[in-house]
Amino acid sequence: MMARGRPVADVRVSVERPDGRRVELRISGAPLRDADGATAGFVFTLEDVTEGVRAEHELERLATFPEMNPSPVVEVGLDGAIRYANPEAVRRFPDLAEKGMDHALLAGVKANIQRFRGGDRQVLMLEIGIGDAFFAQAVHLVPHTDSVRVYSVDVTERHRAEEAVRESEARYRTLTRNFPNGAVILFDRELRYTLADGTGLAAAGLSKEKVEGRTLWEVSPPEASVLLEPRYREALAGSASVFEVTRQGRTHEIHVLPIRDDQGNVVAGMSVSQDITARKQAQEALEESRRFAQRIVDTDPLLVYIYDLAEQRNAYANREISATLGYTPEEVQEMGPLVMAQLVHPEDAAAVAEHHRKMADVQDGEIREIEYRMRHKSGEWCWLRSRDTLFLRGADGSARQILGSAEDITAQKKAEALVANYQKRLRSLTSRLVLSEERERRRIAVFLHDQIGQTLALARIRAQALKAVLPQASDVALVAEVRSLIDQAIQDTRSLTFDLSPPILYELGFAPALEWLLDGIQKQHGIRTAIEGDAATWPIAEDVRVVLFLAVREVLMNVVKHAGAQSVRVVTSAAGDSLTVRVTDDGAGFDAIAACAPGSPSAGFGLFNIRERLEHLGGRLDIESSPGQGTRVTLVAPLKKNNGPKRGVQG
Repeated sequence: MMARGRPVADVRVSVERPDGRRVELRISGAPLRDADGATAGFVFTLEDVTEGVRAEHELERLATFPEMNPSPVVEVGLDGAIRYANPEAVRRFPDLAEKGMDHALLAGVKANIQRFRGGDRQVLMLEIGIGDAFFAQAVHLVPHTDSVRVYSVDVTERHRAEEAVRESEARYRTLTRNFPNGAVILFDRELRYTLADGTGLAAAGLSKEKVEGRTLWEVSPPEASVLLEPRYREALAGSASVFEVTRQGRTHEIHVLPIRDDQGNVVAGMSVSQDITARKQAQEALEESRRFAQRIVDTDPLLVYIYDLAEQRNAYANREISATLGYTPEEVQEMGPLVMAQLVHPEDAAAVAEHHRKMADVQDGEIREIEYRMRHKSGEWCWLRSRDTLFLRGADGSARQILGSAEDITAQKKAEALVANYQKRLRSLTSRLVLSEERERRRIAVFLHDQIGQTLALARIRAQALKAVLPQASDVALVAEVRSLIDQAIQDTRSLTFDLSPPILYELGFAPALEWLLDGIQKQHGIRTAIEGDAATWPIAEDVRVVLFLAVREVLMNVVKHAGAQSVRVVTSAAGDSLTVRVTDDGAGFDAIAACAPGSPSAGFGLFNIRERLEHLGGRLDIESSPGQGTRVTLVAPLKKNNGPKRGVQG
């Protein structure tokens, strides 16, 4: 002010009181001139804005959604590169990316870049002009990063008003120049106004002429007088006060303070009023943005959280955490680095740790999922499905925090476990049913062979003996016809016995039964068959042998009925504790992926049965095929040793 002779407004200073408490002050000052216009002294006003600054800091901490900020927000690296600009910044300054640090919006950053590189974290409060617009800026070093964030608020309206007051400097010789959109009034002990000036007078429908020389009650209506009188008398008693009033939709901040002489005696009072409508509106808009973002997070049915990878603690959680895990957000934050050890299921801890390690390497915008269990406050375990993305990087560019949302899938997991248990029981029941059915087939086949077959053989012998004693040729011919019918019945019984349960499978083993099956396919259907491998040496348990044989027979029947193949090749092999049978044909083939998909109408019940039987035994079924390329079916079953007595070759 001494150098320029002009007022200074909105200087922010942080001061430590004698009691150790730190307060934030907003100081404004103006030169006091005599009748000749010479500077006779200076007048200052100091306002405690500690709560406002705290609110700003809190707002900044909670402002995790800069995309929704109605004012320009830009983040600049200490290397001079623009790292982020929110939509409002891009809209207001389309040339920002092109000009970079040379843009007028970043002049304050450019001028102070060295101090920020030195680690200075003090917030710079600046005001800049860009064209016809003016912006109030808060510039600060972002903690734990190598970047500077610039918040810019359009104060063009306020700035123009201030400029108008400064331009009227020649007509004003009072400190009113320091209060744009405001007014300064001096009053004596009789509450008579001795001086009144400032643009705020007109806004209240007043003027110097209407105020100076008149008392409070002559100027103000009764309701205003009732509000102002006690404040004025407090000032004359030595106490200052500040309050807000709203008139005609405009908000005014009024400071009432005592004026003292050189001896410190109160000689008069002063009322300084300023229109703070724009500032209030900006604060309310910013607060509404914060509340809006907070409402979105709080009303989200999912658990939303921010996890700090570096400090291994939960930095934020919305209120849904109480409904999901029973803990308040504060309780989870108090757990600090122990949050995962205390809440994650021991069996899932390694998977969660690996997930966090991988999150450190993800690209911006990439989303990764994980399912795990966490302990509810009641002690029960809850299944969660989380979708995480990178939220914040550190100064070195490494992943610092992840933003995630978690869904409680406990009910779904219980349902899946129940279904899996039912499926397991169904597979077991199906396997037992198949083996029971095979045992019944075997029993019937043995009965046909041992009883019906023997009876028919005996009848054939008796018919032959009867033929030798009959005298008439016609009787002999009749007996020969009966014998022929008996021979046919014997042949049919043998065929039925092999169709029901091939004795060769039980008496000679899997390999001979497989050769017999392929030989029958070639003879009955004209398809060339070949078999390779060492199945004859395999020690196979009876249940595995039966299931594997039935599975190969089902596959070969599908080849006969659907493939139109000219040849079939079967290859057997064993490795470790499992055995493999591959059936390959040169037929028409099909879309194996579509046909084997769950619920597909083309998925055969026979293949379903094969897969279920093998999976119950610990094996599997794989199908490779495409239209016109033939089909290869791979059957894998566990190789189990038979320690009991053997009948024939158990291969």
